[in-house]
Amino acid sequence: MNLIKLLILFMLVARGTMFVLVDDGSSNGRWSRFPRAADIEFADSLKKMQMVARITNGIYLKQGLIKGTIPHDELVSDVFHLGSITPSEVDQIDTKTLKMVLGNVENLLTLLKVTKGTDKIEERLLLLRSIIDLSNGVEKLENVENSFKGDVEAMKKVNVDWANVETYADSLNELLTFTAELEAKDVDKISNVRIKKLLGFFKSSPGSFEPEVLKTVSTLPTFDNVKKGAKTFTTYFTLYNSMLEYSTKIKLLEYKSSTDDDDIKLVGSNFKKMGDMVEKIENSIKNFNTLQHIFGSQGYVSGSRTLKHIPAFPNGASEFNSISRDFSDPWIQQVIGSEHKQLAAAVSDLVKLGEFSKDVTNRNSKVISEIFRRITQVSEMKVSFKSLASNLTKIIDSNKTPQFEPIKWNKYVVLFDSISSLFRQLKAVDKIVEVSKVLGADLNTQLGKLKTVAEDVNAEDKTILMNIKNSESFKSISDKLKQFSLLKSEMEGILEALKTRDPADLTVTPVIDSATAILNVKKDGLKDFRQDSTKYLEVLSTLRGIKEFESIRPVVKMRTKLSQLTQNRKIAFSSITKNVENLKKQMEAMESWIGKMKGFESVETNVLLQLVDVKKDSDTLGSATRGITNMKRFGEEKVETSEIKTVLDIVETIVNAKRVKLTTDEAASLNGLKTLKQDYDSLNLAVLKYIGDVEKSKSYKLVDHLDIFTKASAIRGIQTDFSIMRSSIEKLADVAEPRYQKTLISFIPTIDQLDTVGLDFSKHQAAFTSAKDSLSSMDLTFAKFGQLLTPTTTSATITKSPSGTQSKPSNPRGQFVTPDSPAGPGSQSASGVEVTTKAPIGWNILYIIFGIVLLILAVVTVCYCCCCKKHEGDKPASSTGGSISPGTPVQHSLVDETSTPGPEPVEQSLAKNNNSQNKKKPLEIPSSVSKSGEKEVNTQPTKEVKKSEKLNKSTKAKSKEQSVNETPESKTPLENPSSVSTPKPSESNNDREAEGNPTTPIEAPTTPIEAPTRPIEAPTRPIEAPALPVPPLEIVLPLIRKLKETVINHESYSSQGKCDSVFYSIFQAERLKIEQLKIDNKSTVTR
Repeated sequence: MNLIKLLILFMLVARGTMFVLVDDGSSNGRWSRFPRAADIEFADSLKKMQMVARITNGIYLKQGLIKGTIPHDELVSDVFHLGSITPSEVDQIDTKTLKMVLGNVENLLTLLKVTKGTDKIEERLLLLRSIIDLSNGVEKLENVENSFKGDVEAMKKVNVDWANVETYADSLNELLTFTAELEAKDVDKISNVRIKKLLGFFKSSPGSFEPEVLKTVSTLPTFDNVKKGAKTFTTYFTLYNSMLEYSTKIKLLEYKSSTDDDDIKLVGSNFKKMGDMVEKIENSIKNFNTLQHIFGSQGYVSGSRTLKHIPAFPNGASEFNSISRDFSDPWIQQVIGSEHKQLAAAVSDLVKLGEFSKDVTNRNSKVISEIFRRITQVSEMKVSFKSLASNLTKIIDSNKTPQFEPIKWNKYVVLFDSISSLFRQLKAVDKIVEVSKVLGADLNTQLGKLKTVAEDVNAEDKTILMNIKNSESFKSISDKLKQFSLLKSEMEGILEALKTRDPADLTVTPVIDSATAILNVKKDGLKDFRQDSTKYLEVLSTLRGIKEFESIRPVVKMRTKLSQLTQNRKIAFSSITKNVENLKKQMEAMESWIGKMKGFESVETNVLLQLVDVKKDSDTLGSATRGITNMKRFGEEKVETSEIKTVLDIVETIVNAKRVKLTTDEAASLNGLKTLKQDYDSLNLAVLKYIGDVEKSKSYKLVDHLDIFTKASAIRGIQTDFSIMRSSIEKLADVAEPRYQKTLISFIPTIDQLDTVGLDFSKHQAAFTSAKDSLSSMDLTFAKFGQLLTPTTTSATITKSPSGTQSKPSNPRGQFVTPDSPAGPGSQSASGVEVTTKAPIGWNILYIIFGIVLLILAVVTVCYCCCCKKHEGDKPASSTGGSISPGTPVQHSLVDETSTPGPEPVEQSLAKNNNSQNKKKPLEIPSSVSKSGEKEVNTQPTKEVKKSEKLNKSTKAKSKEQSVNETPESKTPLENPSSVSTPKPSESNNDREAEGNPTTPIEAPTTPIEAPTRPIEAPTRPIEAPALPVPPLEIVLPLIRKLKETVINHESYSSQGKCDSVFYSIFQAERLKIEQLKIDNKSTVTR
């Protein structure tokens, strides 16, 4: 018996394994999943919501097109990815003129002559331009040495305990680190080692912010006088960078007439030819910005792009083909109901929108867009190409300044290292003072409260940490620190700037020591630098005097881009014209189709117009699913962020040098680089946690899938506009030195990747919040659609609660659909396809074969053990010697399908079967038994048969008459061999005595019941009934007695009860027996 239990347990484990492998662990219990099962479930949940969003968007489009409420130009812009460009702007492009313009550009490519010599001249020109830009317009240096010295002496007299300032900075860094970690993570998922580390901080942290430390920081001087002098030093620093660049590259800038003149002439000739081309197309250049936008958007979809009318189709009209596949999904069919085909037909022609946008793209769209951008730039030049070309020799030769001797790279290193250190320390002091004011003087008190919570000895560490996180003091500190979004990235520099010990462990006084060091540099100090800078400014003055030189950079960049077209790839400029013509043609066709859709009528579309306008639901579900799709894509596509620090340093160098003018938006986007690495890593953890936490639902009620939207609302994402950052980086790359230019350009694909994902999830927060209402609304919409299509079906009323639950209408075939029926929720669709999340087919087959083999082996083993156990326990019967005579009827048990020798008392038969089973096994009763497998079994004891032969003939006639009035199913086992009869277990010893137990004789009926004179033949094949465990007698007998009393005395059995032929046969037999006894009693009384 223990072996059988073990095998049954093994079968259950095997079944569970199969469930997890094949069904992808779709149970709600997270413990049952294999790795990445959560990702599979999340993808399945998202797919369902995307289908609902697309169908909702399709309904809105069809409603709006028929009613004529959707503006044509806005829908066309969405479909063709035009963005801010309107169809009318595209219509204004004259393709004939464009063909002529592009012909001129194509001809120019053959006229440009490029050699290694011309490349070197252009490189030299760009280097000179970069040196001028580095100087940032500085024309002279102010002598501030004497005034700065007085300010430093005054500052030394101010008593500042810099050790307390350093302690405050160290403690602030720890507070910021631990607070951010506890705020971002789930306490249940923090390791025990880390929990102890966190608790250790909160137990000791108030001591680091003692009142004396807080007082020192709050009373720090502002050092205004020193800051005024330091501000003057910024001009020193700017000119120093330009001078150092010029001095180190002086050999590259040397002009040699014998080798340079021919190359300069060739460069000038190229510039003139470019100028001629620009003059010819000048009137058409105004359209280049439109063309740049059109071709720049082809094949590149920004994740932050706004879609007014197709929010559920973020990749454009190419996704409209997805609608037809959505309606073939079994889950969607169950959600919509039996009318899903009609709804599919109502929105099927939206696929046409996808066809309009075909064949309007160009595989070289990025290169073409760049060409138009460069041509637009040179068209804005204030000087002519010819003038620039004629002054090239003058520009190249202008750096001949014998009076200036180039400096060595290390000449002013000590001086400017001290200036840089002073800048960093003043900035660190300002930041510490600012933070201390926001945190307030009560920081020590709040940390003291957290310490009290942390020292709780009656709670577990995890509980204590949870209490700290939920406390008001922690929330107050955390909210204040969040005001400084860049503080974490700045803390490393602040700590370094405020150190009071140098590497040699000598005492250092921040600010004062750096300011003093500036004054103490005698050789190669402030005085020497002013002398060298005066001579160097003369070199810059000559170069600045050539006005044409201001436009050298866009001209060289344009020539480089044009030449790349002939070197790297062939651009068929005629294809550009064809693209524009085809775009205009397709846009015109689409607008015509939109016009024809107005007033369109059909049975299905007329029903759509009777539905509530789903514009709001379309926008909500479209935006919400788009945001979650971006989250999923962000989790799957890893972005290389290792170059961010290097790029940030280059950007800050260029921006601080003011080489280029940036708009407010451009400056803000570049400022986002400071926290991009930190924000990216934090967002990655948040998204992974979100994907793992979302619970999958197989429900057909849309509102039951709300979890995927509710949990997404906690993720804000990164608010940086990466499309603006991209253009800003391109602008900086144009003015960067060659060594930095390559780094910036190579970083652009990373920005593009971040932009296409769309990381600003805050734009979708409103949609996440409103998703519940929209899901409930669409539940009602789908139900209403079915009602309107079948107005004559009065019995199939559809009711919905505000939560979105509904009862399905009767289907057209008249079948009643219930949650447990094959066509109802929780089972499978009407098409017979089970709705599950499937693993790959190949692996499914292997898993299924493996599971089947395990189950077969287990079943064979159990059967073998059962048979062995049975043979071991069988003993010969006292009357037959353990064998069955050929003439003995065989009784088949409906419980375990075993054959036993025929006629036995009912109690003995049931008890015998029961002895082979576990007495504590619960009773399991099938809801129905197939009538095709029912066979008649003689269950009456032999003695009862003999008694029945003495029945009175008159009573026999009455009994037969009564049997005839019964239905075939209600006949007794003797009269209806097709019915199934089972042994009737005795309820108790008293019941056994009352029914004729041989040990306690009772008075027999005066009128016996006649029985058949020949034995009932045994069935020739086994009973085809479910194999059920035999319950113990103490469980069966009370149930049989209660059921018998209910059925016989109250006649309360229903048609549903007839489904259980096993018990029904018992009830009918007993009922006829009691009725016969009543008749006999009446006959006796009459006599």
